[in-house]
Amino acid sequence: MEKEYYKEYYRLETDHWVFSARRKIALSMLGRRYLARCAQGASRPDILDAGTGTGVMLGELGRFGNATGLDISKDAVEFCRKRGLTSVVKGSVGSLPFHDSSFDIICAMDILEHLDDDGKALEEFHRALRPEGILLVTVPAHMFMWGPHDEINMHKRRYTLGEVSVKVRRAGFKIERISYFNFFFFPAAALIRVGRRIIFGDNLKPKSDLGAVPGPVNKVLEKIFSSERFLLKCCNLPFGVSVICVARRE
Repeated sequence: MEKEYYKEYYRLETDHWVFSARRKIALSMLGRRYLARCAQGASRPDILDAGTGTGVMLGELGRFGNATGLDISKDAVEFCRKRGLTSVVKGSVGSLPFHDSSFDIICAMDILEHLDDDGKALEEFHRALRPEGILLVTVPAHMFMWGPHDEINMHKRRYTLGEVSVKVRRAGFKIERISYFNFFFFPAAALIRVGRRIIFGDNLKPKSDLGAVPGPVNKVLEKIFSSERFLLKCCNLPFGVSVICVARRE
């Protein structure tokens, strides 16, 4: 990604409804059983935010343990440090610059879809986690929803629930929870993306879907999206714009 793109994400990531709701859902999936349990231990857990971007999630994870950020972009590392986050390393998830069994928890939110070899990254996460360590992964769902947003973000693919399940298990993990999410907005998002492709074909320019939203609208959208964390406490969602998976290194 270009520096201007990271600059835009730095501006949006703290408050934009998509980023804010996604963080709440991820922390809820971890918090009930994993972050809370680790926090009760004798020492603070070691947490890796893989593909940390401009660092907002890294800051959230730092409330629960010793959180380290990793990103392949020097621009991303610079923006993290601009937020006052110093525990950030430049490196690739395909070859983690950490010893075996370094972490209790690894978060990899919307990173696997950027990689040529997502299986190698999952194997690296397995290597870097301690026994019984926890991996949280989120990825965009369904190739039929491919569009300009994927192009501008340099995605390689979108995933089904089954594809994520197979890849995570193949890397040596036991899946604890896996579900679609961004459930409420899925029908509208699918209609817009498929409709654009039918009408415009391949003539659409790469463009992010995550533009600025007026404050009151942003709050309403965030409340709707983030409310899915309550549904996920009791059931898996049958479809959604994204997939979330929590897995354990046995």
